[in-house]
Amino acid sequence: MAAWWRSLFGPRFWVMAYGAMILGFVLPAGWLPETFLQGMVPLLLGGILFFSGLRFPLWEMCEAACSPRLYRQLLALLPVKLAVLPILAYLCVLPFLPAWAVGVYLVMLMPMGLSSIAFTDLYRGNRMLSIALVVGSSVLAPVSVPLLVMVIQPSDAERLPWLPLLAQAGYILTLLLLPLIASQFARGLFPRTVARYQLSWNAWAICCSCLLVLASISGTRSMWQGAAWESLLGAVIACSIATLVTMLAMVPLWRLMRREDAVAFALGSIFMNNGLAVAFALQFFPNQVTMILPAVLMQVPMVAGTAYIGWLAMRHHRLVSVDSGGKQIE
Repeated sequence: MAAWWRSLFGPRFWVMAYGAMILGFVLPAGWLPETFLQGMVPLLLGGILFFSGLRFPLWEMCEAACSPRLYRQLLALLPVKLAVLPILAYLCVLPFLPAWAVGVYLVMLMPMGLSSIAFTDLYRGNRMLSIALVVGSSVLAPVSVPLLVMVIQPSDAERLPWLPLLAQAGYILTLLLLPLIASQFARGLFPRTVARYQLSWNAWAICCSCLLVLASISGTRSMWQGAAWESLLGAVIACSIATLVTMLAMVPLWRLMRREDAVAFALGSIFMNNGLAVAFALQFFPNQVTMILPAVLMQVPMVAGTAYIGWLAMRHHRLVSVDSGGKQIE
């Protein structure tokens, strides 16, 4: 029984994530001030990265940063995440739910989510590639978002000026780097404590991620509480189509790439930075429900997609572990 409870902050994280999501929707308005909940978002993001950073040493990050193979992977994978997948999702949503297609497209343009690093570690993916993809997509987003919005909606591209996008990119990189640096200081100052609880740090990161789901939904109540249930359902279906398209696009990559790399890329592509999409939608498309709701509700299929990719990854590891040689053939 104790193992099952521990798994709620491990492979069964989706139970806690959906529980937090339901609480976010049903808790009465004002149970905590929205400003407080919104202020908790960067702290929880920092917690995710701090606890994830305790899991790997500085030398491992430096070694990865000096690898030419890593840069070749970034050159190949970042265009897929930032351009190919959003356009595919838009084209698939458009025939069925045209009113939601642009809103879903905007969410899909966002960089990879910071939480994807914790999930990559949980499911034994390439965590160094995951960090590099998050950093790379966050740096490129200020350029890629307006250019790719212009492809679909030229008139809307004018609403996305470069300066606010650059400011958001700087904010994301600060959120990314400061907790990772702090985690390395903690490793140096308290090596025995960090080593003793090495297996628990990712559970704390998952806990922060679930609390982040609660804070992000409850903290945006004023944006969605007036929407009809039909609108909420339409947004969820449109977001689910986009997530399904992303997962199907992973099938050939799953065969072409090393499994650890494929896990990192798949999780980052599915668990995107939808919080940044909420900020964009509120700032540049205020009072447009079809732009705001997909950014908020993308979390519904994101959690399911992440859990499924994780299940596939762990199933692969179990199959490899019973192989007579114990070695994976790439």
